[in-house]
Amino acid sequence: YSLKQPSGNRSNSDARCLQARKLEFLLAEAIEQNCDCVITCGGLQSNFCRAVAVACRQLGLECHVLLRCPGDKNPLQVQCDGNLLLSRLVGAHIVLVTPAPYEGKQTESGYIPGLKDKMESLASELRSIGRKPYLMPLGGSSPTGLWGYIEAFREMMDQGVCENFDDLIVTMGSGGTPSALAIANYLTGSKL
Repeated sequence: YSLKQPSGNRSNSDARCLQARKLEFLLAEAIEQNCDCVITCGGLQSNFCRAVAVACRQLGLECHVLLRCPGDKNPLQVQCDGNLLLSRLVGAHIVLVTPAPYEGKQTESGYIPGLKDKMESLASELRSIGRKPYLMPLGGSSPTGLWGYIEAFREMMDQGVCENFDDLIVTMGSGGTPSALAIANYLTGSKL
């Protein structure tokens, strides 16, 4: 068998990770809508949320991140390390959310019902002080975000990856990556 791994920076300390593909389109939309801050959500050590925080910092957008705290942890006792620390270091405003608001399944729009309510509440608070927030769903999994992976699939086709492999194996959290790659595979008629 053969394995192709994406090239690029694998340090996970900046936004040059696979999530940057979605962020290119999502943050372009935020800027096009004249938003001055971004609200997103994810797990306590979310790679995606860290990538959003770094990219927002680079673009001069304020970042608000709602992070799901494990059910057995008191939010006041969560250690600030890993992606949580990196998000804080680049100035992200962190809100730790206990399990109750996000119990339930993710909706088609990429939101977990109770968590979306928390995000909407924060957005309302920000609007009341004159800010213009952009809400980014869990993992950036949205119709706008999927374009990043459709573009990635096109790049793989240009590199001949689709002719040399039978399968494509990816990791997933919110489901956006495999969904978008499956759509791109279908649209291009690729044999993967």
